[in-house]
Amino acid sequence: MKYKLFFGLSTILIYLSNTSYANTGLIDKNYINITSSNDFIRKLNRYQNTISNNINSSVWKKIPNNLAFLYFWNVENYNSDSLYNFVNTWIELSEKANNDYSNLSLVYLNLIKMNYDNAIKYIQKVRDNKDTEFLKDLGYTLIGKIEKKKSYHSDSQSSYIYYNTRVVKKQDVEDLIKKYPYNPLPYYLNVLVLQNEISQIQENNSKNYNEYYNEMISNINKSIELDSDNLLFLLKKYELEYNPDNNEVFRKLYNLSLKDPLVAEIIGNIHFRNNQVDLSIDFLEEALYNASDNIGLYKKLASLYSYKQDNESLINLYKRAISKIPNNFELYIQLAEEYKKLGNNRDIIDLYKTYLSNNKNNDEAYTLLGEAYEDANLLDDALESYLKAVSLNNKNTRAYNNLLLLLLDKKDYDNLIKYSNEAIEYNPNYLFGYIWLSNGFFYKKDTNKAIEILNNAIKIDPNFAQAYSSLGIIYNSNKEYDKAIYNFEKALSKKDDINIKLYLAETYHYKGDDKKAEEIYQDLASKNPYNENVFFSLGNFYSDIKKYSEAQKAFEKSIIINTNFLDARNNLGNVYIKSGKLDKALFEFEKIININPNYSTAYYNIACVYSLKNDKYKALKFLEQSIKMESSLKEVARTDTDFDNIKDDIKFKQLIK
Repeated sequence: MKYKLFFGLSTILIYLSNTSYANTGLIDKNYINITSSNDFIRKLNRYQNTISNNINSSVWKKIPNNLAFLYFWNVENYNSDSLYNFVNTWIELSEKANNDYSNLSLVYLNLIKMNYDNAIKYIQKVRDNKDTEFLKDLGYTLIGKIEKKKSYHSDSQSSYIYYNTRVVKKQDVEDLIKKYPYNPLPYYLNVLVLQNEISQIQENNSKNYNEYYNEMISNINKSIELDSDNLLFLLKKYELEYNPDNNEVFRKLYNLSLKDPLVAEIIGNIHFRNNQVDLSIDFLEEALYNASDNIGLYKKLASLYSYKQDNESLINLYKRAISKIPNNFELYIQLAEEYKKLGNNRDIIDLYKTYLSNNKNNDEAYTLLGEAYEDANLLDDALESYLKAVSLNNKNTRAYNNLLLLLLDKKDYDNLIKYSNEAIEYNPNYLFGYIWLSNGFFYKKDTNKAIEILNNAIKIDPNFAQAYSSLGIIYNSNKEYDKAIYNFEKALSKKDDINIKLYLAETYHYKGDDKKAEEIYQDLASKNPYNENVFFSLGNFYSDIKKYSEAQKAFEKSIIINTNFLDARNNLGNVYIKSGKLDKALFEFEKIININPNYSTAYYNIACVYSLKNDKYKALKFLEQSIKMESSLKEVARTDTDFDNIKDDIKFKQLIK
């Protein structure tokens, strides 16, 4: 019989945090999340374009743009790094504008970054406007008594956490209303504060809910009374008194929205929040008819079609967008993602080739084209695309990563070493480059060089857990178990990771300390009851020490978690063979073939079962089929005692030649 191994410590060097141990001979390129520098630049450019476009919208005309922006866009959707870059770009644009409202934006933006001195500086800059005193008071209200906050927060603290701390209190806003009764902005700000508070109570608490709601309506009406043409106030009123069928505010907004795509997008959001998805789609489609090159409207519509799981409309929408904005690479990426969900690799390839016909220097497009070729198993084309990508941009670590992984899969170790060195030369801190380079030397049997390279990576980043884990794998393959254990434990001190613990447990088993190995496996199983790989490894361990009943339970648990975990089914079948339950074993192997007819090991193990059942004809038939699928199984069959019943047969001897 043939088992699927634990996860191939002796045959695979690279440590990947999400590797499925079932695929012991392969590494999936998607397991490593290394972002190209172009991805980062593209996102930052998108943020800048968004800010620039919105600054020119009529929504911002009479209101500080920071208030509108922070209300209509939920910045919590950005991670902290993106938020920092977003804020920095916004600061840059606001500083160029150099007016009272942009300076007030700078107060709020510097608050997000906790640059309190800068915030105070920009409050003091709004001196010559007739609303100077109000703006200063509003600025101090927004930042929640800046000087007091300075004593509690340092610039090194997380801006993202601080931003989510509500600093505007209802009493602060009411004080502004009393001091400036004819300024509309405090009334609007009070609506926002009330809206936040009303979200914290249940609608069935009718007294408080109705009280807050009525106060919001009163305040937004007061804002409109003082500034009747302010779009921001009108939009808020429409949201609060949602009635798209017969509403004077809606009609006014509707007409304005056809001239301003941002207003259209906001109205679409309001429809959606009121569960009027189809109305939102119809409205945005009409707005798009008048602004067919507006990327924001396409994105909003795309999110709605995605919500409805209308893939056909979504694909057609992206096609329309590309026809109107043919050089917007992001649209191609989104359309490719939809094709990928449908398994249309050929369409993805054609899509990126079309883009590249007019944008020949986009290295990211070549990277994604290479991935599409890989998904279609066109490996030579993929290799060519990755090489083109890195020739255009030697900082594209995503392309290098895919290239090096492909070279490893092709067992082209000379080129793996060559391009790993090149990647490291241009990107000295590309730590995974050292992992790939170490792989190249490891497979060329130069273990000392592989170890030296990993130690160099550790010198660059002493917290690089993957390097320690890879060292552990090398020492394990050399049967230097104490050194392997040391490095796995070192890796765990840098990163608490299930996979490293599995490596550690297996190493203790190889060392002969099964008590310690079992202790680690059982601890992992108790803490990770839904991780099929943990139970798969536990089953392998018990099978290896001949505790077949425990092995059976572990494999069955793994299969319950993932019914298509074929390696677990395969090893469960082998446990049944060891336990003399041949019919149950046969059932598992046949189940594997039904799920994946190309799983060669299952055919081999079926041959083992029939040999043990003294069914020579079927045993030879399935053995022949398995060897045709995977010639290396000849070597396994030569020494497999399961074939003792047929080892003298002429055909068997011919098959294993």
